Amino acid sequence: MTFSLALEYKVGMPSIPLDLELHGGLVDLKTTTEADYPALQKILSDPKTMGSLKYMAHLEEGGWTLEQVRERCAHWAEGQKNQTDISFTIHVKESGVVAGTCGFKHIELPHKKAEYGIILHHPFWNSGISRECVFLCLDYAFSNLKLHRIIFETFTTNKKARGLLEKMGAILEAIQKESFFEEGRFQDNAVYVLFENQWPVAKEKLA
Repeated sequence: MTFSLALEYKVGMPSIPLDLELHGGLVDLKTTTEADYPALQKILSDPKTMGSLKYMAHLEEGGWTLEQVRERCAHWAEGQKNQTDISFTIHVKESGVVAGTCGFKHIELPHKKAEYGIILHHPFWNSGISRECVFLCLDYAFSNLKLHRIIFETFTTNKKARGLLEKMGAILEAIQKESFFEEGRFQDNAVYVLFENQWPVAKEKLA
């Protein structure tokens, strides 16, 4: 699946740099380079890390190949060039270790909306990194891109993700019944939304 939407920009509409970086106290969010591919290959192939996304992990084929990682990153880079995606590799500030990926897809700048997602390697769960990635990305989206609406999707069984979304005040917009088939059964998908007027309060809860 590729995103090659050509947008007709209005005067004054913000644009997304190809070399965008965001920096926090725990992490640096950077554009992916080839040096990141082996770490991303391990993360995307890890059954524990991909517990809520096992359909993406290629487990039956033995996990991701480096070529598949390269194609995935090229796809995201093309989306960023076309202003429809933003992809970051998460680097732990203290060690420089790659901890995962995060960013936005389905960006529609004319309509001021996007969908946020994150894949964080399990050794970094409960470290505060996921929270900081959400903070950095949403602050950029609302403050710099002037987005109005950001969507988050996760399985209804993902209690940690849903807990963070509900803590920052995201609205449960829908439960998509039996949307994904995984591990022999259908999974329900929870769709949350956060609006720009909610961000000041959500920002304080994430800080």
